[in-house]
Amino acid sequence: MFCAISGKPPLHPVVSIKSKALFEKSLLVQYVTEHGEDPISKDPMTVSDIIEIDTKLANTYTNPLNSSTLNTNYSIPNLLSTLQNEWDAIMQENFLLRKKLDVLSKNLSQALYERDAAKIIAAKYMSGEKIQVPTNNVNIPTIDSNNTNSNNTSAQTTDIINYDTLVENSKAYMLKTKPIIKKINSLQKNLLKNIESCTSIKMIEGISDGISNDYPISSYNLTDVSDNFSNSIILTQIDLDTCEIVSFNDHRSVPFNHRLAAAYNLPNPNVFLGISIQRDSCGTYNIESQNDNQICHLPNERIIGLFPGEYIYNNLIPNNNLKESTYLAACASGNIYLINGSNCYPIVKTTPPSNKKDLYEGVAFHKDGLLVAFSNSHDVNIINISKPNDLAISVPINGEGKDIGIVKFSSNGYWMFVGVDENVFTYDLRKSPMTCIKTNTEGKGSTWDIIPSGKIMTAVNKHKKILTLFEYEKASNSWKRKQEVNIDIPGPVKNILMVTLLYSNDKLGCLISTRAKSYKCIFE
Repeated sequence: MFCAISGKPPLHPVVSIKSKALFEKSLLVQYVTEHGEDPISKDPMTVSDIIEIDTKLANTYTNPLNSSTLNTNYSIPNLLSTLQNEWDAIMQENFLLRKKLDVLSKNLSQALYERDAAKIIAAKYMSGEKIQVPTNNVNIPTIDSNNTNSNNTSAQTTDIINYDTLVENSKAYMLKTKPIIKKINSLQKNLLKNIESCTSIKMIEGISDGISNDYPISSYNLTDVSDNFSNSIILTQIDLDTCEIVSFNDHRSVPFNHRLAAAYNLPNPNVFLGISIQRDSCGTYNIESQNDNQICHLPNERIIGLFPGEYIYNNLIPNNNLKESTYLAACASGNIYLINGSNCYPIVKTTPPSNKKDLYEGVAFHKDGLLVAFSNSHDVNIINISKPNDLAISVPINGEGKDIGIVKFSSNGYWMFVGVDENVFTYDLRKSPMTCIKTNTEGKGSTWDIIPSGKIMTAVNKHKKILTLFEYEKASNSWKRKQEVNIDIPGPVKNILMVTLLYSNDKLGCLISTRAKSYKCIFE
């Protein structure tokens, strides 16, 4: 055992209750007295937080040197004490210098990288060559949609969009929805209490066979929340000419002859956004009048997500057709388009990655309509579309395995959730640097979802038919495991692809999607 400060075996070993690390008593007492914190974890600490370890070795050194005979008749103990104090001071200074050296080394490395990148760009600019900024990941400490720094993806702007108006619209939308978020929190306040006594998830009905959606997307209208708040999911089928619209209290089949990879609700219940099964086109689909569909084609792109933010984007385009929805389309290349009807306007153009493995597979949109989080199996990068010439922010995944799954923003805009292997990382976007909560779902490839209030998270272990409920505890700033419930659906558990929550005020259900069928279930 070695002291965490000196690196030497301690004569008087003690343990910090903050970091649980071992120290030499005199070194730790001196450090805590001067700095008031644990040397390792940086948590606030006092001398009373130090636990002494009683060892026989310590006694053999202590008793002879502290005997009254030596103290009274000889100066050697005093000399040893003086040397020990000097040694402690040297070890303290050495520890602090090592920490400073580590910080300076990182800063020097970053400065040298930026200098080299600037020299390359300047050389290309002087030679008249088109500039392409390299896509190396550099972690940025915080995320602010109105003050975003750069990182990973270079972008080009379009002269059509008024970006000042875009920011103003975003701020107005955030103010408008703030009281609605509070109402949602109030409506879902008792949700956890009502399901704590549940022991299983019971299937109500099988929805349909042959779902074409890659995974169902839960949607709700954030601008018009009634006292019966609920969400709904749109499912399109591969072989049948219908689509299914599923909510907690309702399920209806309507005629529909398009196969979609993803579908998104709009305020108009008869119109929704969709991405074609080939992912090269998207548009608005009218389930009442099939002739009123407005499709936009992007033949050189692979569309991975849409954001129906017409309250933010409607007045950005000259001669905009207000009868048609205006929305964002995000592509695997990192490009983002503003779409109105069949018209398409590029608002973020990125340098395409040279390796196909670096193409994005998923995307999440912040409620402010400005921040867009792109993800693949090994990276999460955030783009601020109001500053398209800035580079993307790379989100640190704390050195975990590179098997990133779903990425989501919370409805209040404060949090971002990232699924990595069997963990869910919760990032607080308001903090600098971003704080992160790691929650283990105990199952590699687990599927998870969070209700709009952000108070309850569910995770399904794909190796077991068990759903685990987690509750966010503000006092400890962590997700606490509340209970486990059995999933009662036919077929092997390995076939479960996605579990999407269905909710209505204080009631909770879910849509379980398997390889063969989807099932609407409730907690009981």
